[in-house]
Amino acid sequence: MDAATPSGGIGAPVLRKEDRRLVTGQGRFTDDNRVDGALHLVMVRSPHAHARIRGIDVEAAKAIAGVVDVLTGADMAADGIASIPSYASIAGLVDLPLNNLDGSDRRVTPIPLLAVDKARFVGDGVAAVVAETLAAALDGAERVEVDYEPLPAVTATRAAAEAAAPQIWDDVSNNIGIDAEFGDRAETEAAFADATHVVSFSSTINRVTGVMMEPRGIIAEHDAGTGRYTVWCGGDNSVRLKGDLAAILQTEAENVRVIARDIGGNFGTRNWCYPEYGLAAWASRRAARPVRWASTRSEGFLSDYQGRDLVVDAKLALDGDGNFLGFHSRLISNVGAYAVSYVPINKSSELSTSVYRLPAAHVECVAVLSNTVPTAPYRSAGRPEAMYIMERLIDLAAQKHGFDRVDLRRRNLIPESAMPFVMPLGLTYDSGDYAQALDKVVALGDWAGFPARRAEAATRGKLRGVGLANYIEITSGFPVERAEITVRPDEQVDVVIGTTPSGQGHETSFAQCIADWLGVPFASIRLLHGDTDTVKEGGGSHSARSMRMAGIVMGQASDKVIERGKQIAAHLLEAAVADIEFADGVFTVTGTDRHIGIFQVAQAGDDVPDDLQGPLYGDCTDVMQVPGFPYGAQICEVEVDPDTGAVEVVAIAAVDDVGRAVNPLILHGQTQGGVVQGQGQALMENAYYDPETGQMLAGSLMDYAMPRADDFPFIASEIMEVPSPTNPLGVRGGGEGGTTPALAVVVSAVVDALRDHGVAHVEMPVTAERVWRAMNGG
Repeated sequence: MDAATPSGGIGAPVLRKEDRRLVTGQGRFTDDNRVDGALHLVMVRSPHAHARIRGIDVEAAKAIAGVVDVLTGADMAADGIASIPSYASIAGLVDLPLNNLDGSDRRVTPIPLLAVDKARFVGDGVAAVVAETLAAALDGAERVEVDYEPLPAVTATRAAAEAAAPQIWDDVSNNIGIDAEFGDRAETEAAFADATHVVSFSSTINRVTGVMMEPRGIIAEHDAGTGRYTVWCGGDNSVRLKGDLAAILQTEAENVRVIARDIGGNFGTRNWCYPEYGLAAWASRRAARPVRWASTRSEGFLSDYQGRDLVVDAKLALDGDGNFLGFHSRLISNVGAYAVSYVPINKSSELSTSVYRLPAAHVECVAVLSNTVPTAPYRSAGRPEAMYIMERLIDLAAQKHGFDRVDLRRRNLIPESAMPFVMPLGLTYDSGDYAQALDKVVALGDWAGFPARRAEAATRGKLRGVGLANYIEITSGFPVERAEITVRPDEQVDVVIGTTPSGQGHETSFAQCIADWLGVPFASIRLLHGDTDTVKEGGGSHSARSMRMAGIVMGQASDKVIERGKQIAAHLLEAAVADIEFADGVFTVTGTDRHIGIFQVAQAGDDVPDDLQGPLYGDCTDVMQVPGFPYGAQICEVEVDPDTGAVEVVAIAAVDDVGRAVNPLILHGQTQGGVVQGQGQALMENAYYDPETGQMLAGSLMDYAMPRADDFPFIASEIMEVPSPTNPLGVRGGGEGGTTPALAVVVSAVVDALRDHGVAHVEMPVTAERVWRAMNGG
């Protein structure tokens, strides 16, 4: 199928029209922008996990030929440069409120562009060198002399929560950022007291990092004449970055323009304003020259905000028949040195009971600061952790007490007839057929045929195991979205939207919606995003919100275009507005053959009264009032080499209910990418800090293992469509479902493969060494 001339709108598997540009080298990423006279910025980063800064000597650096400026924390105060705005205090509009038990506010730390009093993690920026060339900036950075007083550091999550742990910030006598709870403690304790069976486990969910194909970067240019900044920087939300930079630079938002074109990957890592962004803009103002910064891969491992890093102690209560009675967990989330966001712990907590009917539940939610790079939302923030915890408990219950894994899950699923369903922790699920998803994945993954495959693997000396996991997630994120649609006289349709794609296929799927609603050719639709001189408002692309929120605002803006078009058509066709119908791009007088096309209406010009002149235009700004709940199930099969412990994934089946599939082809791709991303964490990825020194031990691609195409088999995926009642399109979301159950399903499969060796659990990442040690009593 030619992407330029697709057959079908919503629901058609149209090839992505943006791909031709990208695969032929015509994409335009941040570092592709060339600005005459640009200086280069290089960071000076702390080699210590925790150290007091007693002084910084920049004179030798300034003496290097080509060095133009050296910035330190002391210069920030002199120039009136503020810290990065923190979103840690902001509760999600549709999430359960995560409030401290003692009534105090969430802990919010400054996020400075450069450390002033202390460096708080290895890689924390302490100075920035600006020079004519990159080589000169690197030379200058080596000459910056920082007088450090090393301090005790803590990187491990449990250790950071201890009262005796080294203090990251001196204003409070502990490292606790949040200490909250959801659910009813007394009811849950009573449920456990009445239980026939109780299973429990403790686990650490490993820290990971985004490793985007395109490292972070920025180009900033300040115009002294106008006082305006122009910034080229790829991220999920140019509007939010514009506001953050304005706050840092202490200027009005209209004085900042942010431009994001193509973006080489995100996964949540790019969703934030980083110190280097403010530094580049500030340095440009000081030097009266454009300034550019591009992260190296090793810098990314040290300074990109990371994901996950949660420790859990959890237990599940059951009666003799396997009915779930109660759930309890204590979660500790490691947010790093600066409190950037508490979203992951919020999501992990509120979704802890997953798709299961539980009469009682209680979750303790703790967030701690540590001497590590900050963590922030990473693909499906908090949801994979929650699913992993519940699904591991169910497997342990089946293993320990003789229940069938599929039957135990099916017995406890929330029935479709119970929707909408109020969870014991407080969320209300709007709709869903969880049993159908489970049945579909059991069929797609040929669960019944597994014993034969296990037996065949044994003839080859391999241990084969199968894992199963259900999942649910919540689509929320920044609540505001806006769309503007203009039907132009030259037979083009411009759609301005506040989301910014980084591989999701918005140019295709959004155009499919507009083509359906306005009856215009797919090829005539142009998506405009990422430039704040065009995009006035928007929430960005994260938390599987883009299609859902864009669908709402684009749909309502399209309705306004049609309504205005009816008024113009009524004048041109000499009919009453009430007699005008619209279908397939044509306005028709009811009961007649008189009609006019939508582009002809846009070309009316002076042929209409003054009040109808102007562009054929509609807009809409909307605030998310209720979340969406994508859900589904996965099966994974692995083979383990008993001599080495090496794990090979040999089969994957995934079923995802996305509500409505605007473009199934794109959604299958999202599932497959999400599966690999999640299984990469389960099998190999680990952003690990040495607990003694606080050094990052996975600081390059030689030490941080990444999944490759040949690590995985063909992924069998199937889409379910039970429309969500919370938006006109019925969309739930489809960008994160592949990742959400992946941790649970891999560990489940590996443990099943090792069942005859008495192994009940293996920690992630499930490396060959860990598997071998588990098999051999380690």
